Amino acid sequence: MLLDARTPGEVARGSIDGALHIPLDELREHLDELPRDKRLRVFCQSGLRSYVACRILMQHGFSCANVAGGYGFYQQTVLDQEIRRRGIADCGVAV
Repeated sequence: MLLDARTPGEVARGSIDGALHIPLDELREHLDELPRDKRLRVFCQSGLRSYVACRILMQHGFSCANVAGGYGFYQQTVLDQEIRRRGIADCGVAV
């Protein structure tokens, strides 16, 4: 399961399909909504807040992994590859 620990404003600018959004500052209030039988993969924009989120989750008995590089890395790698694969135009010029 993928958990997005970013702010609502950051999520509004894009997210990873299928991710559950719970901002870091609200995480403790929503622990009962998370599955304890699945490994949680937590991301934020760069990796710091998701690290803190993982520490909180582990202290409450969850299994989790911090997604290094966060959404910023995802944007630079996965999304850029998808743009190239599809040949999506950037400002009217094919990439």
